[in-house]
Amino acid sequence: MGVRTRTGDSFALPVAAAIAIGRIGCFVGGCCFGTPTSLPWGVVFPQVDQLPRHPVQLYEAAFHTVAAVLLGAALQRQWCRGQLIKIYVVVYAGWRFLTEFIRPEIRLVAGLTWYQWASVVLMAGFGWLWYHDTRKR
Repeated sequence: MGVRTRTGDSFALPVAAAIAIGRIGCFVGGCCFGTPTSLPWGVVFPQVDQLPRHPVQLYEAAFHTVAAVLLGAALQRQWCRGQLIKIYVVVYAGWRFLTEFIRPEIRLVAGLTWYQWASVVLMAGFGWLWYHDTRKR
């Protein structure tokens, strides 16, 4: 199609906003909940059990909302041009790696979940791309 410019920056903000909205849907639907908690903001999902659980859907919605705002500011100010999608994926993968510790997912190798292993691969891959691109400039 003859496109000769990087397009990832144009996808970063809409992806962050879409995931934020999707995670609100997860919260309303009662899926993707966290592990039991004694924190005052724990939420009971009656379709699961009567235990207050981490509302990880809301944590993630907040993360992506903040990311969308920061990505919008970066786009407007032309910060990190051509790198925003890479930065977003690396930071999100790091966030997801950490929040997996409060999600009731099956632990695989080394006590990590499949999502944590995927996060490690994504952080390494996109981190390498980001590093490689900044070295070329």
